[in-house]
Amino acid sequence: MNGLSWRNNISPCDDPPVFSVNKLRSPYLVKVTMDRISDAPLRKGVTIFAQIDHAAAAQQHDLSLPDTELLISGQPKLGTPSMNSAISTGLDLPLLEPLQEIELLLTQALKD
Repeated sequence: MNGLSWRNNISPCDDPPVFSVNKLRSPYLVKVTMDRISDAPLRKGVTIFAQIDHAAAAQQHDLSLPDTELLISGQPKLGTPSMNSAISTGLDLPLLEPLQEIELLLTQALKD
């Protein structure tokens, strides 16, 4: 029996996605933008759970990827009550902020 046997009776859902992605441009390089985002005064009380450098990981496997990082952050004091009332909130928490350099422009994707 394979590890995915629990999926045997599950079929795709026809419901539309519950979010869309907005892309923002930054005049700064990925590293500078990431530092500005993670150090912003608005982040008071925000926990930075992880900062992942996808491009560095790709390079370790002899693969190429534009400068790409992911910031995972949140406010447990706000997120925990939301998750206690609806566990599906955990699909959106903590917040994910991916940054990627594309054609010398930085793109930040944010969910609505």
